[in-house]
Amino acid sequence: MQICISSVVDADLHPLLMNMKLRKRLRLKEFDYSTAGYYFVTICTKDKKHWFGRVENEDMKLSSIGKIAKECWKEIPQHFKNVELGVYIIMPNHIHGILVVRSGIVRDAHVRPVRDKMLIPKAIHGFKSSTTRIVRKEINKTFSWHRSFYDRVIRSEHELNNIRRYMTNNVLKWEMDIENKRNVTDKLRKNYYEDIYK
Repeated sequence: MQICISSVVDADLHPLLMNMKLRKRLRLKEFDYSTAGYYFVTICTKDKKHWFGRVENEDMKLSSIGKIAKECWKEIPQHFKNVELGVYIIMPNHIHGILVVRSGIVRDAHVRPVRDKMLIPKAIHGFKSSTTRIVRKEINKTFSWHRSFYDRVIRSEHELNNIRRYMTNNVLKWEMDIENKRNVTDKLRKNYYEDIYK
């Protein structure tokens, strides 16, 4: 996606800026991700490479890297005392999980929260860093994650139940999954996750 940064940028002065691809903002702009609540997250491997195993006979068979990712995921609450794990699933190239913030961090209402200090981004960063460090040391030095992660602040019990159902059935529907590189089309991508929340 090419975006013009500003109509007043002089292309002769800033030729690199004019061709730079800007990343789409994934987080809610004014939301504090340390607020108590339920969060649905999806974390993908770089280029959607199948590092974590394979789906075989409607069952996820974890590779050694998938087993490391699972152990690191289960350790999140040991490092972040206000975060509990909900349902999660490890797929060949991504992880879906529900993170529960039990007691949010109280902040001054007039101070805008800083993204990298918020609980959910810190927990995901810690998980990705730990997994990467262990995998690169013990198995494969080229392992890497997609740069960011996707999230959804869960807004109702109905939505929570739909997300849980989606994750429970994720392995059964792997052939149609949007994260399965062989099955992605632009039309499918647009509403894939939105349909889960309804």
